[in-house]
Amino acid sequence: MGTQTVKLFLYYALPTHFQVLVPILERMIKSESPEVVKIGTQQTCLVSLFIEEARWFAELCLSGTEIHRAATAEIFATNLRTAYFREFCEKALIQLFHDSNVAIRSQASECFLHFEGEELGEYINLVKAFVDSPAFTNNTRDLFDALERTSAKLPDVTFQVCDRFLQNLKSDNPEIRNRTIFADEVTKLLVQLYRQSKKEDLRSRCLDLVDCMAQMGVYGLNEALQEFER
Repeated sequence: MGTQTVKLFLYYALPTHFQVLVPILERMIKSESPEVVKIGTQQTCLVSLFIEEARWFAELCLSGTEIHRAATAEIFATNLRTAYFREFCEKALIQLFHDSNVAIRSQASECFLHFEGEELGEYINLVKAFVDSPAFTNNTRDLFDALERTSAKLPDVTFQVCDRFLQNLKSDNPEIRNRTIFADEVTKLLVQLYRQSKKEDLRSRCLDLVDCMAQMGVYGLNEALQEFER
């Protein structure tokens, strides 16, 4: 049950024979073997994004052991953009953003790694939920990269992302400060948002945040402002 052969078999067979294979999936996700649990959970969660009858299985895994939840986070983060049941996938990721395990929160945060073109703009609620979650503190890299890559106008939620980042930067927690000390990407995003927005209130808040960054001596601020002046 823990072999790649079984993994491939389930990958191809579950979409067309889910009901027949339910007893096997039940055995796998309840197994005492971590590898069997991982494969069973991965294939269960993958098929739940395309077959509604499999959703209850995925929900069991979401509330299962750390092995279950880690495998669930991996599948949902990787397949968010292609999921037929996108809303279900987003809700699951939001739940995983609040997981008690730091590594699982980090795995779920990788959902932002795969966005291309204008796709990020279609997931504003997910971004907002991420900003308000414990996962944001130590897992901002993929979201910042997605914001920098987007070919569309930056969404307004970019301000909340930058603001939360700076709040973390003010923290007395040395781990947070060490992880977020290079904030030049944030500066560039904030200046770009100011440049693109037509909303005076949002532009004013951007300037307030820039002032805050200047007082904090944030790395990269002067360079970003010079680029803006050009």
